[in-house]
Amino acid sequence: MKNLALLLVSVAVAAGLFLAAGRLVPEPPPLPRFTSRAPVPLSVKPTPKPGPLSAPDWKTAVPDSAAFNVVAPASRKDALPLMVDVKGHRVLFSGEFACNEGRLEYLLTSLGGKTYESLVLAHANPRDLNVCLIAAGAVLPDGYDSRRFRGRDEGKDVDPVWPRLKVELIYREPAGGWRSPRPWKKLKTVRTRAERLIFHQFLDRPMKDQLWAYTGSYFYVDSETGAQIWLASATKCLGAIFYDASCFIQNTDEYWHDDDAYVALPTLVPPVGTGVLVLVTVVGAGEDSK
Repeated sequence: MKNLALLLVSVAVAAGLFLAAGRLVPEPPPLPRFTSRAPVPLSVKPTPKPGPLSAPDWKTAVPDSAAFNVVAPASRKDALPLMVDVKGHRVLFSGEFACNEGRLEYLLTSLGGKTYESLVLAHANPRDLNVCLIAAGAVLPDGYDSRRFRGRDEGKDVDPVWPRLKVELIYREPAGGWRSPRPWKKLKTVRTRAERLIFHQFLDRPMKDQLWAYTGSYFYVDSETGAQIWLASATKCLGAIFYDASCFIQNTDEYWHDDDAYVALPTLVPPVGTGVLVLVTVVGAGEDSK
């Protein structure tokens, strides 16, 4: 009985202390109440993403445009047909910028080629463009084709047997630059050497002004059918920055066999899809590059 009494007393004392402790501990502050609010609008307008522009009117953008005659249709119904100025040794066709960021291996490709590594997608059939260049005066000696081409190597210049081509690009851009506020109220027409839009990532400068080489493509024989196939028509590659024997236009500088040298930069090249006129002039071997 005595032990039971002590147990009851202990329980009573513990209960009293517990109740007393509860009174001494302050109540916690109430939890905060959250209410949903409308998002705060941005105070700064985002810069609009640059958009492509159509190519300029060739009749006003190209010097002495009346001298051109249509030779072949374009590869697209809404594009400029291939035209030749025989006396002026010029070829004109339309295209669009295909890549403005990343490595460049090609100056020109046609639809179905490696556009993701090409500066310009040409609205031209490879064989038709080759015929136009020949009509403008780009003629090779017998036995020569792109397989024999060698660019500038070890201090040696390119063999003068290869006809030289001056490649110019004509396009429109906003007068204040591509990142100027839209709608663009004023546009300007730009005519520039193609090399100035091709950037050497190791030398930190654009490609030097040069004349490209006309090399022709070549035929190969299909082992299964025995048919002769013109390689440029198969690959759809027209002009090479990094040497490609299927192309009939080749880079002539000392980096012609370096596939990592040249890149496209959005600070130099207009947005992808921007229309462009491509003006190729056959200037002959050994002539000045300007």
